[in-house]
Amino acid sequence: KVANATHTDVAYCSFENESNGNWNIPSPLRDGTTAITGKKAYSLAHGSISKAGLDGSKVFTVSYWSKNGPQAVNGSSTATTGVTINGFTYYEHTVNYTTAVTIGGSGIIDELRLYPREALMNSYTYNPMVGITAQCDANNNIQFYEYDAMGRLKTARDRNSNILKQYDYRYKTLITQ
Repeated sequence: KVANATHTDVAYCSFENESNGNWNIPSPLRDGTTAITGKKAYSLAHGSISKAGLDGSKVFTVSYWSKNGPQAVNGSSTATTGVTINGFTYYEHTVNYTTAVTIGGSGIIDELRLYPREALMNSYTYNPMVGITAQCDANNNIQFYEYDAMGRLKTARDRNSNILKQYDYRYKTLITQ
């Protein structure tokens, strides 16, 4: 979900399926052993990711979570480093006035986002037929959601696994005569 941007100036991928989210991703291979959200991430060793056709009059933000330090982003300044969660560190690059962006390197990345500096992006991963499993807001704060065996929301946790909300379902049998 993006506010204050056009479809052509944004791209997002959490690498959960074959959908590339407006990115050009050269390989369909995904790393299923680790991820910050969902169950899969992408190894840049399989090829660089790119997005062309951007509005060259804008300043863009490229952000991602990486297991292996900051990755190379063409035309960007030094990456700003954020928090680390479960072995993944948040990185953000500012890209000035370009019509194409390329992310390269050899690290494993997840939650790859591109958007104009003035835009706000929220992203979600979900388990089909169950519900949202993670939500990453515009400030890259992640919340995780857990479900019980019946598919009901059980627990909402922050990025440090602290419980934000917990649900307890109780049923009462009514006896009618």
